[in-house]
Amino acid sequence: MKKQKVTTHDISKLLGISRNTVSKALNDHASVSEHTKQKVREAAASLGYKSVDATAAEETEAASTTARGGIAFITNIFTPANNGFWMGVIKGIEEITAKNNYELLFDFIKPDELAKLSLPSCVVNRSVNGLIVSGYLSKEYTDLLASVDLPKVFLDARPDLSFSALYADILLVENEDSVFDMTTHLIGRGHRHLGFVGDIASCRSFMERWLGFKRAVLDAGLTLEPDYCATGPNPSQYHHYDDIENAFKRLEAFPTAFVCANDTIAIRVIQYLRNKGFQVPEQIAVTGFDHSEHADFVTPALTTVHYDEKDWGRRAAEELLWRMNNPARPYELVRLGTKVIYNDSTSTVPASLPVVAAPSASL
Repeated sequence: MKKQKVTTHDISKLLGISRNTVSKALNDHASVSEHTKQKVREAAASLGYKSVDATAAEETEAASTTARGGIAFITNIFTPANNGFWMGVIKGIEEITAKNNYELLFDFIKPDELAKLSLPSCVVNRSVNGLIVSGYLSKEYTDLLASVDLPKVFLDARPDLSFSALYADILLVENEDSVFDMTTHLIGRGHRHLGFVGDIASCRSFMERWLGFKRAVLDAGLTLEPDYCATGPNPSQYHHYDDIENAFKRLEAFPTAFVCANDTIAIRVIQYLRNKGFQVPEQIAVTGFDHSEHADFVTPALTTVHYDEKDWGRRAAEELLWRMNNPARPYELVRLGTKVIYNDSTSTVPASLPVVAAPSASL
């Protein structure tokens, strides 16, 4: 009778650790401790594993003999303002996971769990095969997730953490050049005083969009005007009307254009400006990002940056499945392309090139 080939799956069962860890250990990956590597090598030798280099054929066989499990989507940003966008992302993820016979599980991280650094039970119990992580998570919580020995894909990441510190694949969209082009377009139409709104410390995408704005302003020989920019830390990332009101209530004059980190923020800015008595875009232009479901229906229709959130979800799931089957390959940074959509919110050349004066009374 032909002896059954020993695979990394057999080693993982013997040691009670993930197949991902076994493959990393056999390939001398830096993220695995020397103690674990030695245990894996000893187990491999005792089972008669033919080589410390896992071949593609063995990985395929191991995958085929392992029952399909679950993939966890971990986030803390399910708020009504973002629900439509993120539901699109989830639909994209679910399309790919279902096609590959994986169950998609959802874990919403509550504020107290963030504060206490409490991981979801599916992570603690290792009852899932991989993680897709999104949200405005603290540095400490992100570090904790990064230490989890499971395949991971981050949808965006914190700007104060290096990619290499995440031990995961990262999915982003093209951010900086899109906002650079949009801001340059505004400057070309006569705007000389511009502001930016978005918590740039909350995620790398917002930081990159800020850098695109900043580069366009400086390349045009203009001056960055901090009074017109709300970029500091904010608990809700300026997604609420009160955030915008508090950020700009001190202003006695306003720029002729606001570039916003996403569509939700842009819509709040438009609401605030109207309540202050300004006309958009006749006096102040506003731009967003994400081409959300509201961008085309808000009045005026919003100039924004388009990418398909379902495609973002699909690509995240595809990347995670690839990682699960290729645990020892170098981590990847994947970017999806974007396209600027010019709409009515920037259609008018500013009537007043200097800073617009605020009305004496709010409407």
